[in-house]
Amino acid sequence: MDLREATDSTTSNTVLLGADLTQGTTQPVTNDNLSVTVTKDNFLQWFKISGAATYDTNTNTAILTIDKDFIEGNITLNTKINANDAFVLNGKINLGNKLQNAQGGDGIGIAFHHGSVGQIGSVGGGISVMGLPTSTGFIFDIWTDDGGDHRDGKGDSYVSGFHSDVDQTGQDSNFRYDGGFLDLDPAKYNVAGQDIPFTVTYDGNGHMGLNYLGQTFTIPVTDFQGPLALSIGASTGIATNLQTVSVDSFTFDPAQNNTISRTINYVDKSGNKIASPTVQSAIYRRQGTLVNGQPTYTDWQLASGTNSNNFASVTAPTIAGYTMEGNQTNYFSPITVTNDSGQLVYNVVYDKILGQTTLNVQDSTIVAGPTAQWSASQKFLSAVDQNGSAVDLSKVQVSGSLKTTDCSYANKVDRFYAPIHCIITQERK
Repeated sequence: MDLREATDSTTSNTVLLGADLTQGTTQPVTNDNLSVTVTKDNFLQWFKISGAATYDTNTNTAILTIDKDFIEGNITLNTKINANDAFVLNGKINLGNKLQNAQGGDGIGIAFHHGSVGQIGSVGGGISVMGLPTSTGFIFDIWTDDGGDHRDGKGDSYVSGFHSDVDQTGQDSNFRYDGGFLDLDPAKYNVAGQDIPFTVTYDGNGHMGLNYLGQTFTIPVTDFQGPLALSIGASTGIATNLQTVSVDSFTFDPAQNNTISRTINYVDKSGNKIASPTVQSAIYRRQGTLVNGQPTYTDWQLASGTNSNNFASVTAPTIAGYTMEGNQTNYFSPITVTNDSGQLVYNVVYDKILGQTTLNVQDSTIVAGPTAQWSASQKFLSAVDQNGSAVDLSKVQVSGSLKTTDCSYANKVDRFYAPIHCIITQERK
């Protein structure tokens, strides 16, 4: 960590950031910059083992999945990370032996997200990370038969950066890739069954990187001003694999300010916001102190005011020009949030009410005769489509025709256009 000087706005105390954890002193810290390093010696103090995962203390290895179908295992950091400071995560990943032509599944995902501590994403093809709130990270995908998966044409497993959010429900959503791809071609990389080192770095300013097999991926972190939770998980489905991860060292600043929120977005079918969202929030704070080189923390305290953690019920509004889609939640019950509740995000989807097209026309006069000419566009003044947008008149198509040699058809088109006044003339011989 860099040594910088910052002033805490709450206490006006000036503190030195990037404290040396080896000091045998007591150092009160009144902001978010108390650094912690996780190793095999204190791994279980900072990480929780969940799902089908187990942990081998002798080898410092988390076995996320054994070679068994339809299971999920994960490790999750038991506190949130201050994303306004840099961090470095070093470890090893073993993707198992079955990496070619979708023989094994499903892969390992690393996600930094705005959900609650301990939360994981969709299992199976979601690799335990898809659908986490405003999440960023990296996937090591060994099952490449899903519709939205990256394919290299050779059946290779691959690595990529990704982003996800709560609108991606279920394992069949397409991954939103970022940072490029590394195809694990066995002719180039000896990965199967091997513990391969990786490093995740973050600069404290919204830029995250992964180094794996000599390739570096760099991706942006969305909404990095808020604290981040960390989840590392793996899944199996009809295809299976033994998948493991080791955290050799992880140096980061635990968050000491945590904003909990519930945001309800009102969007159209394309995900565009059509009204201002409803946002409810509460702020929690704690204080960290170094005691003989070990960080300790006070309990989280509600800092945003009494009862600010009690969110009132919300009913999705009626929006002019739209109708709410059925089979979705439009009433959100009152809830009481805690410091672990994370950032809850919901989307209510509306369908646009399609209006009728409008065609403004004018009267016209035809001088009927052998050489007379007429087109429907002569009668058009303007046109508006069902969305209220102007239409180029040259693109309006008209079916049928009008006989211009006499007036027998004038009244028949009268019900489609404004009246057509017909004058019969006689050519001179």
